[in-house]
Amino acid sequence: MGTKVKHFFVIAKEKRSFFTHTLIVYNFVDYFLINFTYL
Repeated sequence: MGTKVKHFFVIAKEKRSFFTHTLIVYNFVDYFLINFTYL
């Protein structure tokens, strides 16, 4: 039981880090698009 809970938390942590990474990438894309439209 304990190992299952630990495994679940590891998976949740990996998914959260992947989600934040994609958010950072999308923010960079938005930033560059805004800069190019205002040039």
